[in-house]
Amino acid sequence: MSDHIAFNFTEELIIGLSVASFFCLFGLTAFLNFVSVKQGKKPITHTSSLLAGKIINVVFIVLVASLSFFGVIPTAHWLDFLYLFICINAAIKINWNLFAATDTSMHTKLLTTINRLGPISKAHLLQLYNREAIFSARIPRLLALGQIQILNGKYLLSGNFVLYGAKVLALFRLILGIPVRPPLNLQKHDDQ
Repeated sequence: MSDHIAFNFTEELIIGLSVASFFCLFGLTAFLNFVSVKQGKKPITHTSSLLAGKIINVVFIVLVASLSFFGVIPTAHWLDFLYLFICINAAIKINWNLFAATDTSMHTKLLTTINRLGPISKAHLLQLYNREAIFSARIPRLLALGQIQILNGKYLLSGNFVLYGAKVLALFRLILGIPVRPPLNLQKHDDQ
């Protein structure tokens, strides 16, 4: 009996993809921010981290699908790769939060409010938050990310990535017994 642990090709591929995906994710995000700066643009860290995540996902899916199609990955290991895909997407979410930590809570609050109330006007949001800063900093970023849109002068949801993250965090708060702070007393409001 040998102390040497033998890996098969699929296990080595899973380990290699894990390590490569995580390093590529952070490196690609930094590279996209660097390119924005070199082009004279202010980098939008939200966009660069999400774009890096999309690129990593596409490469991962194409690679695993190709290797599966050609029989390199046995069907017995598909769940291993599904689990790895879930882990990679968890890292994408962490990466997004890492690069956008200062804005995440306000984005989450805005998206949750728009989700609960439905289409809402700027005047009504200002009534709830009473901050013009929301619109000068965060609304343009949410528009650029495609998470909200303006239709007939009202903001409505058009993307789900950040909202799903907010719902996952709300679920964790529920499981841990942590109340939402501050408590929201939101009622449907007609902005006609």
